[in-house]
Amino acid sequence: MTTDLDSARETFTRGWELLERLPLRSTRSEEEKATAARVRDSLLAVSERLARSNRREIYDRLTEGRTGRPRVDELVYRAAEIWPGLVPTREEVAREAERMQMDKDVREIQQGILVS
Repeated sequence: MTTDLDSARETFTRGWELLERLPLRSTRSEEEKATAARVRDSLLAVSERLARSNRREIYDRLTEGRTGRPRVDELVYRAAEIWPGLVPTREEVAREAERMQMDKDVREIQQGILVS
C-alpha cells in the first residue's frame, strides 16, 4: 500500500489544490464546473481503487491487528494521519464545513469510500 499511496499522494495534493483555486461551486462557470467534476471524479476513483485493493492492510493497521474497535470518526482521521490524501484530515473537513452545502467539494465522500 505504501508505494501505491506514495504515488497517489501527489495526485491528491494537486487535485485538491486545483479545486481550492477555483471559485466557490455556486459561482463557477460551466467550464469550471466541468473541470471540477472531472478532477473530483478522478480523485474519488483513486481513493476507491486504493481503499478496495488494500482493504485488509488498511483495516488491520487502523484496528491495531484487529484488536481495537475505533469509532468510525477515529478510524477515518487515523487513516488521514497514516496515509495523507487517502481521506481528508480534521482540518480539511473543518475548513469545508465552514462553507454552505452548495459550495462544498464534498471531501467527506473519501471518508465514505474508506469506510465502505
